Amino acid sequence: VWDYLTLRIDRTLDHVLLLAYFAGLMAAFAFQMRAERGRWVPAFLVDRAWVFDLGSSFFLGALLSALGITVLRATHPGPAALFVGLLLGLALANEVGVTALHGSVARFAMVGFLGFQLTSLVMPVLFGALVGTGIGMVGAAFATIALLVFIEVGKTKRPKSLARDRVLPLASSAGGVAFLLALIVLGIVPPLPLVLREGVVARDVQRVGGEIELIEPHRRSAFMQVLWGPPSITWEPGQSVAVYTAVYAPADVDLVLYACWEHWDPERELWAQTDRIAQSMEGGRSSGWRSWTRKRHVQPGSWRVRIETPGGREAGRTRLEV
Repeated sequence: VWDYLTLRIDRTLDHVLLLAYFAGLMAAFAFQMRAERGRWVPAFLVDRAWVFDLGSSFFLGALLSALGITVLRATHPGPAALFVGLLLGLALANEVGVTALHGSVARFAMVGFLGFQLTSLVMPVLFGALVGTGIGMVGAAFATIALLVFIEVGKTKRPKSLARDRVLPLASSAGGVAFLLALIVLGIVPPLPLVLREGVVARDVQRVGGEIELIEPHRRSAFMQVLWGPPSITWEPGQSVAVYTAVYAPADVDLVLYACWEHWDPERELWAQTDRIAQSMEGGRSSGWRSWTRKRHVQPGSWRVRIETPGGREAGRTRLEV
């Protein structure tokens, strides 16, 4: 609740805090695995394993919460709901202390997973531009190698094993990144930090002075859409249908997004794209960057408007019935 009320992805201080959480998680993991491998740890912590457990649980929970809240900024249902479900499952497993999250394999997989996502989330804020998956992979690799080096420093009381102590951790981290990349290819992970903050169906949208006015708006929350379906609007030839969108993005980001209008074709049983409209945007508004698109030539049935990046990754969608 605190994260939902206070977290802003366009505020540098919040990202510094997330990086501090990640550093804390790395330190807790490192001391846990140093103790397990018989390497030196501070004497007052040798018999206090609960300190490591508490630290890793807190920092991991904080990071999963921050990622989940960021995605939940998208107030309309879409594939990202599956990603939120995954984060929720990991958070619940962390809270109840599932032992599967305590092994070296799980720890390094989480480091790869979180290193990738945090790099993708933080870099646009620092540099004012979106980053591709390549920089996320670099972030994951850097975090993994740094953790491995910290664990390996010093003498050990047990025989070293290349497969167990190095190959397995690296493979685990690579597995976490590969899993995340698969979700990205499937369109399940949104292009963080971009998310659709709001989507409203209306008869038309116009700018009056410095304000945006929606004509005959049809608002329906994500929860109500799940229960009752998308909002509906009556259309006749000569009239228009508009979709207003607000995209949540970090300050100083300047890029082009696309509003893709798609109609459900019942004969072919697929979504057929009718328009892909470019929209130049700038970030920096806590309520999201505001824009809209309208169509005069529609047909009755199910429609959706997907907001996507030039690379085709979906930031969110709005459904409607005509």
